[in-house]
Amino acid sequence: MKIYSDNLSAARVVHPGFAVADELEALGIGVKKVSKTLGIGSQELKQLCTGLLDITPSIANGLEQLGSAEAGFWLQLQKDYTEHPKRGGSRIGAGRKKKDFISKQVRISAPPQEMQQIQAWLEMQSNTSRALAELILHAPRSR
Repeated sequence: MKIYSDNLSAARVVHPGFAVADELEALGIGVKKVSKTLGIGSQELKQLCTGLLDITPSIANGLEQLGSAEAGFWLQLQKDYTEHPKRGGSRIGAGRKKKDFISKQVRISAPPQEMQQIQAWLEMQSNTSRALAELILHAPRSR
């Protein structure tokens, strides 16, 4: 299996706040608890989830405390977004099912049987962001 981490076909890179929104939805935690743990108000949480507020170290730590991916993962996503020349795109694929999530975030090239196993494995994961990060970190890279 090869993972292409820089999807050249994408017109724009999407703000990591949209991934935060998906993650919080998957975790099923209420807005009050999320706001309190992240140390931001509900309006700021809305701005974060719509790409208007960047992920800070305190927000990343809060996400980790909520049971999401490690803080470093979120900070790296923010850094990559900030430094990318094609940043600022709209959220493509919002509200799609978990099995479609992977195709919108990274391009994977694998034999059909292996792709089916990957999709089945992703569907069983309760934390899609963490599962995707694990998949990316442990797969051989290609450009």
